Parts: sequence; structure tokens; C-alpha cells
Amino acid sequence: MQIFRRWLLVALLSVPAWVAASGQENSNRKANVKNNLRKKDFCGETSHQISALTSKQQELLRKYGVVEGNGKDKIIISEKLVPDCFTRVHFGRLISRILGTGSAGEEETFAKNHSTLLGRVVRALWPVIAESPAVPNDGALPDEKWALLNEPALSDSDVTAIVSAEIESGLDGNVAYLLFHRTLPQLNVQIISILDVNSKSVKGRLRSTSEKLYAIAILSRKPKPNLLLALWQLEQLESPSPVEQTTIEKMSRKLRSNRAVEWKDMDELAAEEL
Repeated sequence: MQIFRRWLLVALLSVPAWVAASGQENSNRKANVKNNLRKKDFCGETSHQISALTSKQQELLRKYGVVEGNGKDKIIISEKLVPDCFTRVHFGRLISRILGTGSAGEEETFAKNHSTLLGRVVRALWPVIAESPAVPNDGALPDEKWALLNEPALSDSDVTAIVSAEIESGLDGNVAYLLFHRTLPQLNVQIISILDVNSKSVKGRLRSTSEKLYAIAILSRKPKPNLLLALWQLEQLESPSPVEQTTIEKMSRKLRSNRAVEWKDMDELAAEEL
């Protein structure tokens, strides 16, 4: 009996490599079939989404690469922008949920695993959301879309590129709020330049008092001696509104005690924009 057991053990250990390889190959083949079926299901889902659109919505999808659909996940992305069906459906769900709740929810892991492509998609869609008939402004969307830039899966370089262009147009409460909660040091030089008395936006207008207050508040996270001087100049050289004056006083108290300005110090200023 012992001789038989030894013989069986030797036989098992002597299984040719091609047999083991064949087993692995079968396993891989089954996984590929499963993945292909899964992708086929998602391609069917995207086809259903598009067929449910009106001819006008389909035209907008072709033109802008995205459209607001009629289903639960309202954001539908074009095949031209994201060729893979599986990825396209998940990105649509991800962006729909962030715009609706501010959180990626169950799509968080998917976002992390596809961060590079997600960055390209968000950069492409940013000027379209709330700024085009494809995803129209419903009143709250211009503010809600900023939650996209707080998505941890997006790289700092992608967010910096979007925010830099926004700062060129104007440094408002949405930009400031984001920069209070997401550190993007590459933007510091651009923000400092706003404090120049002759600083202008890309549209050629002089920077407003509120823009300069936001700039000082953002920069105060790493206190610099000249920020108090910048506040004093705003009081002396410009004509701050009552809310701006109150904000200046709050910020001055913080800076004199070597503390960073907090977002709650900017609440009244941000509310005045609404």
C-alpha cells in the first residue's frame, strides 16, 4: 500500500507542464468570455440609452460628447469620447452621482482605477456642463459641478488645468472654496498676481475687491508677511462694500495672530454672490 501511495505521489508531481498550462489557458479563456459578455451587456445598455433620446438630444450628444438623458443616470457620454462601452456607462454613472450628491458612491473604486482617462473626460466636459444646451444650467448646476473637481481620483494636474482657466476668467467663491479644500500649490503664482493693483481678468476687466480677498484668504494657508499690507491697501485704495469690509476685519484679526483664514470667515462674502 505504501509503495502504491509513493507511486501516486510521484505521478502527480510528474504531471507535464503542458497539462498545467492547458488548465490555466482554459481558466483565462473562461474569464475572457465572461468579460466579453459583460461588455456586451453594457454595449446593449448604451444602445438603449441612445435610442431613448430624442433626435435633438442625439444631435447634442454628437456635437458636445455628452448629453443630459432621461433615465436614472442622466449623464450620457458619447462613444467618440469614451469608446469602451463598459467604461462609458460607468463614467456616466459616476458623473451623474457626483453632480447629484457630491460623492462618487459605489463608483469610487472604478474612478481610482481609471483616473487618467477620467481626467481627460472631465477636462473635455467641464466647459459643456451648465454652459451648453447638452447639459443645461438648471440654476444649481454651475455650483454643483465643482464637486467633480473634489473627486480624489482626479490628479492635481488635471484639476489645476481646469482651475487655472477659471481663475483667468474670475476668482469667485466656487474657485476659492475648492482651493480651501484641495491644495494646488502650482496655482500660487497666478493667485498672487491677482493682488497687483493693475491685475486684469482674461476679459480685460480689473480684478474686483472680492477676488483679491479670496486670493489673500487662499494664500493665508501659508502665512506671508505682506498679506496684512495687501488687506490694508484694499481698505485704503478701493471702496469695499459693507460685507467686504466685515470680511477684511475678520481676516485682519486672523492674520495679526498668525492664523490662517478659515472658510467660515468668507461665508458672508460668498453668500453675497448668490
